[in-house]
Amino acid sequence: MRKAIYIRFVVIALITAVLCGIVSAVLYSVNEKKQTSEQLSALCFAVSRIYDVNSDAVYLSNVAGGERVTIVTPDGTVLSDSIAVANTMENLGTREEIIRANTRTPITVSRKSKTLASPFMYAAIKLSDGNILRLAQKYSGLDGGFVHQLPIVIISLTAALLIAVFIANTFAKKVIYPLEKAADDIATGNYDALADDAYYEVEKITIKIKALLDKINNSQRETAAEKDKIEYILSGMPEGFILLDNNKKIQLAGKSTKKIFRCETDVLGRDISVLTRNTKITESVNKAIAENSFGIFDLNIDDVVYSVRISPVSEGAFGASGVTILLVDVTAERKAQSLRSEFFTNASHELKTPITSIMGFSQMLENGLINVQMCKEICARISTESQRMNSLIMDILTISRLESGTAVTETENVDLGEVARHVSEALAFQASEANVKVTLDCSVVYLNANRQQMYDLLNNLVDNAIKYNVPNGSVTVSVQSQNRGAIITVTDTGIGIASAVQSRIFERFYRANTSGGKTVAGTGLGLAIVKHIVSGLSGEIELESAVGKGTKVTVILPEK
Repeated sequence: MRKAIYIRFVVIALITAVLCGIVSAVLYSVNEKKQTSEQLSALCFAVSRIYDVNSDAVYLSNVAGGERVTIVTPDGTVLSDSIAVANTMENLGTREEIIRANTRTPITVSRKSKTLASPFMYAAIKLSDGNILRLAQKYSGLDGGFVHQLPIVIISLTAALLIAVFIANTFAKKVIYPLEKAADDIATGNYDALADDAYYEVEKITIKIKALLDKINNSQRETAAEKDKIEYILSGMPEGFILLDNNKKIQLAGKSTKKIFRCETDVLGRDISVLTRNTKITESVNKAIAENSFGIFDLNIDDVVYSVRISPVSEGAFGASGVTILLVDVTAERKAQSLRSEFFTNASHELKTPITSIMGFSQMLENGLINVQMCKEICARISTESQRMNSLIMDILTISRLESGTAVTETENVDLGEVARHVSEALAFQASEANVKVTLDCSVVYLNANRQQMYDLLNNLVDNAIKYNVPNGSVTVSVQSQNRGAIITVTDTGIGIASAVQSRIFERFYRANTSGGKTVAGTGLGLAIVKHIVSGLSGEIELESAVGKGTKVTVILPEK
């Protein structure tokens, strides 16, 4: 405001000074022209009186103080001239001063001389012999007068400017000081001093400002408290939350929301596109605003599955409608659903085969379609399928208990070398049938664990090493102590596992293809059980395998 007053005051002063200077210069020039005209007319009349005594133009010019003198006939023919040769001069009959010089009273005219190419003032008078006497005097005119006055005008403008600057500065300070003081009091929170002012008008304004500020402060405190509550709630929410107005401008956004969309800039008051340009979210938001409809869908962001719920907010604080967006991490839930679905699909498929066989053989026995000689063989087949189904069910129950955390966890100091020997003895017949030699390299290593789980772990590893071996192959089982824990290694000389499928062999019901189309019996759950047991003990599994060169599985179990 001070600057505006200052500038306006100076500008007004300058304009006034400029106008005054121009008017003064014009008046001076007009007055100068009048004086010049009067002086030249008097001189012309005086010279015309001498003409009767001596008509020589040069003589008359000297009498006139050196001014140019021309004697012209009424028709404009130059008889003599004090400067130029008369017969070389053009006819002057068209000149204004020659036309108007028809009395004994001088007339004056100002114009630029064609002969000398300079501005002149001319005075002409009719002589006693009928000819015309013309005097010419250099005269710059109004423009010349203004230029002549320009230094004075510039000096006057400079003085006016300095005076205007001084007065404007003093005036601005005096007028603005109360307002600046009020602004400083507001900025520093010294509201009590607002009403104490020497100017009644300012005091009246500041009293109202003080009352308004009190209301604003109370409102700000209430708003800040509510904002703190909202920010506290949003900062503690693992879910992403966004509140939009009906123009899709972000009014609220939790910290989790910015993490989800990897946004580090301030998003409040900005369009939803700052956070995400996902088509599903954009379309659902548009539909919620336009049709007041809800939207629920899953969205994959950086390998995390979020359940997105978009809800309209009618008659809210941000207009006729607004929208809330809630993003809930359901990755584990969706993965569990997928695993359960896959598990039941695979389990039902695995159980279907033995059940179908048992039902078929039972119907054949019931309908008497099998003779006495085949009865024993059929019964053996039924027993085999029943054992297979029982083994599958037991493995399913085992892995289910391991996944749910309900498995028996009674622990003791288990000698893993002893467990390895028991497993080797239990699988000796199977190894003999497959013509595979099992070798033990086991130290006495104690680990605080569940004995049955350790047996299942070693049994599944050694069982697989025998099944997927080659005739005259070998399996080496090693149990050693490492960093107060245990390291179990099962190495075979079998068919090996292709690198493309090595990451899948610990999946439930997954069976690697064998060379030659050989069918290997089993439930497909053995290595999945091993994985869960090792995971439950915070251990690690390492796999080294190559097709045709065998497989090495290393289990590292830390001490609890």
